[in-house]
Amino acid sequence: MIDLNKIESKYFDLMVEKISIKDFENWVYETKWLESELTEDEYTDLISLNYGTSSSKYEKGKS
Repeated sequence: MIDLNKIESKYFDLMVEKISIKDFENWVYETKWLESELTEDEYTDLISLNYGTSSSKYEKGKS
């Protein structure tokens, strides 16, 4: 099992603006193990998020 701290760390980097929303979006789509490590609902939420909106980095934190 992948350490969830890798996911949390990437999300934290986004929230403190160490990475851009575009970098986070690219990471989501490039990180193939996310699908197997997250629940189906979590993964669907993550890939369904509209990363083009200004509030998108906050939207994921709500779910």
